[in-house]
Amino acid sequence: MLGCQASEFDDLEERTAFACNQDKATDLPWLKEMIEQAGDQDICQVFRVDQGEYKGETVFIPYVSGALCCICGNAVYNCQGDVVFVCDYDKEDKIKNKKTIWQQ
Repeated sequence: MLGCQASEFDDLEERTAFACNQDKATDLPWLKEMIEQAGDQDICQVFRVDQGEYKGETVFIPYVSGALCCICGNAVYNCQGDVVFVCDYDKEDKIKNKKTIWQQ
C-alpha cells in the first residue's frame, strides 16, 4: 500500500512542478530551503506543504506547527517564493486543486 502512495506522490510532484518550470516542485530553491530547515527549528516548523492554484497561479502553502507558534493563518507563496497573501482564510478557501507535495 505504501508503494502505491509513494508512486502517486512522485507522479503528482512531477506533474504539478511543470507549472513552475522545475523537475519537481520541491526543487524550487526557496521551497527546498524551507523544507530542509523544517527539522532545524524547535518552536515553529513546517510539517507539510500543499500546492494548488489561486487565480490561475501555482501557489504553495506551508503548514506550520509548534506549541509556541502563534500564527493567524497560513502564508501562501507563488513559484518565485513571494508571499501572495497571509492570514486570509477566505482567500485560502478559494485555492483549487490543492495537493500535498511534501510531508514530514
